[in-house]
Amino acid sequence: MNEQITITEIVIKSLIINIFIYITIFKINGEKINVKFVIVSCIIQTLLYTCVKEKVHSNDNFIAIVLSCLMQIIIMKIYTKNIKRSVISSVFIADALVYTLFIICLAVEFLLKIWINIENQTFDLILTLLIEALFLGGILKIKKIKNGISFLQNPIENEYLCII
Repeated sequence: MNEQITITEIVIKSLIINIFIYITIFKINGEKINVKFVIVSCIIQTLLYTCVKEKVHSNDNFIAIVLSCLMQIIIMKIYTKNIKRSVISSVFIADALVYTLFIICLAVEFLLKIWINIENQTFDLILTLLIEALFLGGILKIKKIKNGISFLQNPIENEYLCII
């Protein structure tokens, strides 16, 4: 039973964080969000992340996150094959933003956990993700991000130079 809860929590966390990442990628590129693409991509990402977590059997998330990031780059490259976009930069910026916000939200949720005395780990995770959704929604409404980050919209030919 305890292992089942862990798998459920992994799936919930991975699915929601991947939704946040793909929405952020579309927003920072100044594109309209393709809901079907986001849902299918997030399901693929979640399956990959869950399988890696199950096979590695480790508390170290590094391998799963790196593989997930590489999969995001591949999926976005396939999606934007006819459009010149800096996919690697977009994915790195989106991942950095979402994971940084997740850490900040964990700290906020920790304070709420102490104050409200929350004992359920699944409720903990859902509360953290709700706080992150609120923060991310606020950040994505900032004018410079809302209309897309300009250097990602008109990248130079060499994508590796865009990262610098």
